[in-house]
Amino acid sequence: SVFVILLPCVGALTAPCLPRNPSALSPPPTLSQPSAFITSSSESTGVVILYVDPSGPSEGAEGQTVLQTLESIGVECIQLWSSPTANALCSLRSSNEETVQRVRGMEAPLEGEELHWAQRHLESREVVGVLCGSDGGLSTAERLQHVLIPERSNGIVPAR
Repeated sequence: SVFVILLPCVGALTAPCLPRNPSALSPPPTLSQPSAFITSSSESTGVVILYVDPSGPSEGAEGQTVLQTLESIGVECIQLWSSPTANALCSLRSSNEETVQRVRGMEAPLEGEELHWAQRHLESREVVGVLCGSDGGLSTAERLQHVLIPERSNGIVPAR
């Protein structure tokens, strides 16, 4: 059987990617945490999904559903902002310095920095998929998947 998360995503999550021990959960970080790279669990399955531009409650419920589903099957989720979304969030009038630092701390690596970012932040965890919650983040999600899990990439197509 195959498990697929239906979203505007770059890669689908399939059964072979699932951890063998679903009880070893790593709750996904929340947007209110200072960094997307900090999780509260001391035990990790080693399986990670990157979620670029996770949608907020005002944009629909799919973001929360994705996070809850990943948590329920024991897959860690690292939430990242694409540069366009990060720039938009930081330019809001309501954005104070703390918010800007939190958003910039969750910004996806720039082109050419993906492997270095992965070495610094993922340690021995394996990225098995990249999801995207916005049109503006699609090129970032596609690039991350192409570089970090090339066997799941169908190439980078600027028209997408």
